[in-house]
This record gives sequence, C-alpha cells and structure tokens, in this order.
Amino acid sequence: MQTTLGTMKLWLEIAAFGFAAVFILTKLIGGQFNAGAEMSVETIREHIPGNQAEDFVAIVIILKRSDIGRIEVHDILIEATDLNDGSKIKVPRQERLVTERTTEKDQNGRFQATENLSNEGVFLPPGDATQFAYLLRVKRTAPVIVDATILASRSGPWIGQPQWRGSAVSLPKENSNN
Repeated sequence: MQTTLGTMKLWLEIAAFGFAAVFILTKLIGGQFNAGAEMSVETIREHIPGNQAEDFVAIVIILKRSDIGRIEVHDILIEATDLNDGSKIKVPRQERLVTERTTEKDQNGRFQATENLSNEGVFLPPGDATQFAYLLRVKRTAPVIVDATILASRSGPWIGQPQWRGSAVSLPKENSNN
C-alpha cells in the first residue's frame, strides 16, 4: 500500500510541476511578465512675443517603465489637430531618436565631443523613465488636440510589438496685456 501511495504522490508532484511550467510559459509568451509602461502627454501653451496670430504649444511625452522587463522605443508618432476646422497641424519629426555621443582626444590631448546618428532606439530598463519634447506653432484662437503613439519592442522572446497612446488638449490662453 505504501508503494502505491508513494507512486501516486510522485505522479501528482510531476503533474503539479508540469502544470506550473505550462502556466509560467503561457504568461511569458503572453508578455505578462514583461509589464507595460506608464505614458503621459502634457501640453504647455504660451503666446509668441510680437505675434498676435500664433501661439507656441510645447508637447512633453513621458514614458516610465514598470519594475519588470526592458523595452526599446523605436518611434513616436504625433498628430495635432486644430479643433476649429479639423485641419492637421504639421509636427516636426525627428529622423532618429538616438544620437550617440562619444568623447575622443584630439591631437593636442583635449577631449572633443562627437555625435553620430544611431539606428537603434532608446532602451528603457526596468524602473527607468524618459521624456521627449516637441514644439508647435498654432493659431492663437484654436483649441488643439495632440495624439501621441509610442512604438516599441520588448527585449526577450516576447510576442507582439507594444504601443502606448496618449492624448492632451491645449486650449487658447486668455489674452493678457502684461
């Protein structure tokens, strides 16, 4: 009888380990152990000195990783729309997100900084954060909606390409005589 109970216990333990392995594998493949990120979009609007027709709208996009997993940000897509007439506002695009900065010694032994464009994105390790800033010129009387999408990839054998989206509205400022 003891051998039968011992054998049954052994097979139940093997089955429990197998089910635990399947559970962990499905969580890994589904990307649930590579948690997402927090994204925020903020706008700041200021009058352009000497220009009565236009304002500056500063756009700040903040991406903060959770304490699990690492991602590589490839691109940020920003669309701005004038809510008075529905027209799109041109957003200046950066060709590359990363500029590699290195220092080298010149002939006189002084350090010189050099910059090279990189094809890689911005890597965010767990718990890290980064921000990106853009500047638009908009009509002074126009409310503007800004939609931002961050395109990234996870490091490791994860399925899918994560995206984060955020929006913000910039309302016209009150005219002040100051």
